[in-house]
Parts: sequence; structure tokens; C-alpha cells
Amino acid sequence: MNRERFERIIASIEAHPENWNQRTFASWPELDKHRFNEEIDPTACGTTLCIAGWARAHELQDLGIPVTWNAMHPDESGIEHLAAAWLGITRREAYELFFTYQWTIEDLKAIAGGASIEAQAIIAEQRES
Repeated sequence: MNRERFERIIASIEAHPENWNQRTFASWPELDKHRFNEEIDPTACGTTLCIAGWARAHELQDLGIPVTWNAMHPDESGIEHLAAAWLGITRREAYELFFTYQWTIEDLKAIAGGASIEAQAIIAEQRES
């Protein structure tokens, strides 16, 4: 895993916890089919991103590409595959990281500190049961 990139996601979530929602890759107010190329601010009120969404937004910003719906989802491969590649994680790690809904910021910090994504996902899921 690219820890520096993952720590950037954690910093974004800590700075804007109201914009973190593990149940949706990316969502923002008033999105409609006519505005898919309109640039959005990932920290704007009402905008939510999961870990994969934050990863994709950071990647686009790194590349100097405006964050738009179409840029977030450029093809049918899925945002999770693009985010996994940017983070340098396996498909299995991506599945656990992006589809575990019980994460806390402490869980993410443990992963950044070297904890296994799979092991931390088990802890997160058990905590919620």
C-alpha cells in the first residue's frame, strides 16, 4: 500500500468527516445527467465520498484533472479498481477496504500504521455485531 496516499485520504476524512460515507463512492447535491462534466469540490456541503471516492478525487487532483462525475467514473471498470491501483493494493485488499462499512478513523490509522486491511476489517465488523 502506498501509505503516503492513504494518509492523505485519512487527513481529508479528518478535516471533513461530514463528507465521508462508506456506503457511496461519490455523491453530491443537485447531480443530474446534464452536469456530469461540471467540476465539484469534494469538500462542499452535501458531497460525500467513501475511501475509494477520496482516493479517486486525490488522484485526479494530482493529475491536474478537474473532479467531475465523468472523471471519477471514466469507464466501466469501476471506481474501486482505479482507486485500488492508485493506492497500490490488491483486489482482495480493495474489497475489504472499500466494502467494509464499519470503519472508524482509528481503524484507518491502524492500517496506515501497518495493520493488515483484512485483519482490521474483521475487528471493525466484530465491533458492530
